[in-house]
Amino acid sequence: MSNRPSFGNLVRWLPLAGIMLAVGCTRTDVLLNPPGQSSGTLPALQAKSIPAPVLSSLKASAPTIATCAPATVYPLTDGTRTAGTVSVSNDATSLYVTYYTPSTYWWVANTQLAVASTSAGIPRDASGAASPWDFPSGAAHEPPIKSVTYTIALSKVGVQAGQTAYLSAMAGVVHPTTESEAGLEGSWEWLVMWGVGNTTTTAKDVIHAYTVASCGGTVTPPPPPPPPATKGVITITFDDGFATTYSNAYPVLRDLGLRGNAAVNPTPINEGWGDYMKPAQVQALWTAGWAVVSHTMDHQDLTTLSAAAMEAEIRDSKAWIEAKGYGPATAFVVPFHSWGARERAMIQKYHTYTRGHTIDEFSPERFATWPVTQPMDINAFEPEYAPYRTAQGRALTMAKVKYAIDNGLYLDLMFHKVPAATLPQFKELMTSIATTYKANVVTWKEIAK
Repeated sequence: MSNRPSFGNLVRWLPLAGIMLAVGCTRTDVLLNPPGQSSGTLPALQAKSIPAPVLSSLKASAPTIATCAPATVYPLTDGTRTAGTVSVSNDATSLYVTYYTPSTYWWVANTQLAVASTSAGIPRDASGAASPWDFPSGAAHEPPIKSVTYTIALSKVGVQAGQTAYLSAMAGVVHPTTESEAGLEGSWEWLVMWGVGNTTTTAKDVIHAYTVASCGGTVTPPPPPPPPATKGVITITFDDGFATTYSNAYPVLRDLGLRGNAAVNPTPINEGWGDYMKPAQVQALWTAGWAVVSHTMDHQDLTTLSAAAMEAEIRDSKAWIEAKGYGPATAFVVPFHSWGARERAMIQKYHTYTRGHTIDEFSPERFATWPVTQPMDINAFEPEYAPYRTAQGRALTMAKVKYAIDNGLYLDLMFHKVPAATLPQFKELMTSIATTYKANVVTWKEIAK
């Protein structure tokens, strides 16, 4: 999929400064409705055909967040088709709004969100309809993602337990017009969808009154954290156990005095699949100071498996690592970042530390603390999709690394294959990290003690 055109270069007409969106119509290049106009009964509906975007291998599920009450869930729809959900919940200090598209061939490409203490605080156009391009929160998600969660401080909105917050959530969603594996390489559609409150699709249904749940008693929001006493850390992890981890990535890191992590799938390694490392190469990484991390036996999507099959994937990969002497196997990387409450509970039965989301699935981006205080919620950044093969992508990656280290946080840089074609750019990125932050690069051995 790496040869697909960049999603960010598709369209540049949208009036929202600083955010690039791809928009439009069905199998033509003409908008069904010009920007700012409405179609049907929901505001600002638009649809357009687009080229196939670059896709991540991840199929991240909505995150597990401890809140005061069950979430209020709205269908994410254009009034005709439903691609997913928008859920709203809160804890003592924050409101959480999660967009999620569980359907196999649908992704979120853009999100626009407004939250206010009054209905009048939601930006509207001249007709009184919600005006998403004027919403204060928004982002383009490149590559498109399955889930993104916004965290909004209740104090910023000006509401507390028992009071009402008003919100409106729009998404630009994308899907192949032929929803199949073959269709992924064909034409795609981008269209506007809303979190809609009921079955009568009128403009007011995209503006919702949400009663802030009480967490029990009076809770004073915690003060801002003090400046970190120590710098943060990063890890460099190569998922799946591909051969290029040893042949291409390892020599670069070795020569720079860096160590990494290999999150491996034992089955292809044991069976000698051509694109994967050999057992002796995994051993060589371990001997060189790398960590070997559990990533299931076969890299199956855990959400598609029976309980017994899921447990076997998790249990047996841990046992393989420990049998090889690479333990203790306390860390786990979720295949495809696809998991829910059932999978989380099973992973926690066998492991203490888990990476199962990327920082850009949250707004603001969510980094782990250092030292780690929520070991089941470690997040990553993917330089492959920055992309590190460009100077701009390497600069973006270094900005994420700098932010984590300067603010006493922890970030995992995740890679898959490191092909020969991008090896010079990969070496340049690793050289930049080693030059400035070598002392802050650790392995999962140090993280998951």
